[in-house]
Amino acid sequence: MIDVDSLKERGEVEKLIKLLHVGGKETRWRAAWALGELGAAEAVDDLLWVTLKHSDGKVKQHSIVALEKIGDEGVVDDLIFALHHRDAQIRQNAAWMLGEFGQERATDALVDALDDEDEKVRWYAAISIGKIEHDKSVEELVKALDHHDKKVRKEAAWALSKKGDPRSTEDLIKALKHDDEKVRWYASIALGKIGDERSTKALIDCLGHHDTDVRRHAAWVLGRLEAEEAVSHLIKRLKDEDSNVRRHAAAALGKIGDTRAVDPLIRAALSDEEAGWYASVALGEIGDERVVDRLVSITLEHENRWVRRHAAWILREMNSSEAKTRVIDALGSKEGDIRLNAAQALKEMKAEEAKEALEKRVREDPSEEVSKAALDALKEI
Repeated sequence: MIDVDSLKERGEVEKLIKLLHVGGKETRWRAAWALGELGAAEAVDDLLWVTLKHSDGKVKQHSIVALEKIGDEGVVDDLIFALHHRDAQIRQNAAWMLGEFGQERATDALVDALDDEDEKVRWYAAISIGKIEHDKSVEELVKALDHHDKKVRKEAAWALSKKGDPRSTEDLIKALKHDDEKVRWYASIALGKIGDERSTKALIDCLGHHDTDVRRHAAWVLGRLEAEEAVSHLIKRLKDEDSNVRRHAAAALGKIGDTRAVDPLIRAALSDEEAGWYASVALGEIGDERVVDRLVSITLEHENRWVRRHAAWILREMNSSEAKTRVIDALGSKEGDIRLNAAQALKEMKAEEAKEALEKRVREDPSEEVSKAALDALKEI
């Protein structure tokens, strides 16, 4: 293997430039790296050629880094010019690279490239506009939300979600009701990143939208925002006709952590086969003492065994020492049904702390059914 490091140490720029064109992939990217370290201005044209023509991403990336280190102002102008090249691959690479450089003066050329005949040029142009930190780039991305190319719309919405610029709030609110699902999705993420009062209100309004995806996206983002003002609206969505909306509403309530959601989440956890697990996790995240109290009561006293088992499973997932203690204590109840339910619950909870109390029930309980349940629990633990 050619020792690129030695060539760099000796400052042999011409040999390194030659390796950009004739070496293997690893040799090429290492040569590009070395030229950047040397600040070799005479290598600019060759590095630019490699970035526009080479298909290997690592070679291109190191060539771009080298060009940035060398700092030749003419490179961006050359790339803008390359957007008009007859070779589509060169236009694609030029559009992509302009985003890597992120210079404001490339914005107009990239906007023009959104209408290139080649779809990849259009996509890379949209992505690159999103990487440019300038007022105009936000304006152009907003316009691109209605572009005829679906992928351009998606990339524009994605770029706006990365920026989270408050100036785009009104347009993003409108985009929440866009026909394109990807645009709606990234618009909701962008509003979540902005997180101002207008954004939150718009997302709450979207919880009542006729489109299930809009409701689902809104619930997810409101959870990320930990928007307490959305709690009552998210609780309503626990009864949504769509299971995905119910799941996201439950998850959002868990993230927000407001105790107003405890009872509705318990009901969902025990009765909703499709979203119940999400509600259970949410209860664990809230961690309010009322959660443990209600679930222990259900575990020991509810008439439906499936409901009791599920409540015990939720307590196991919460790993509450208080819950384990209370259920273990219930093994000493005077009521046989309570002792039976406690033994069955400890089986579900897999509570090792209960071994001694369960062994005692196996030996001494007057009820054969309780003794058997205690033995089953010990086998499971």
